[in-house]
Amino acid sequence: MSDEQLLTFIYNLILDPSLTEAERKLLVDFKNRLKPKSDLEDELRNLADDMRRLAVKNLGHTSFSPKMQTIYKLISQSGLLKENLARGLAAVGPML
Repeated sequence: MSDEQLLTFIYNLILDPSLTEAERKLLVDFKNRLKPKSDLEDELRNLADDMRRLAVKNLGHTSFSPKMQTIYKLISQSGLLKENLARGLAAVGPML
């Protein structure tokens, strides 16, 4: 999924009636933090951190809505893939 598609998915998710108010607030805060020169990867990492904190806070009470679970998987896998790729390239670099 491209960055543009991911942002569109998140923006549309804000309007989804199946979200809890706490979930919606996380997404609105994320949207409001984005500026034209913002680092999207950093903001997505912040969103993932905020989602983890909310999940821990609600532990034993409620779980994320299915669409929030989907977005969490997307952003956490995307960040890990890029981070691990960078580490691999840094490790191989001296060998070249």
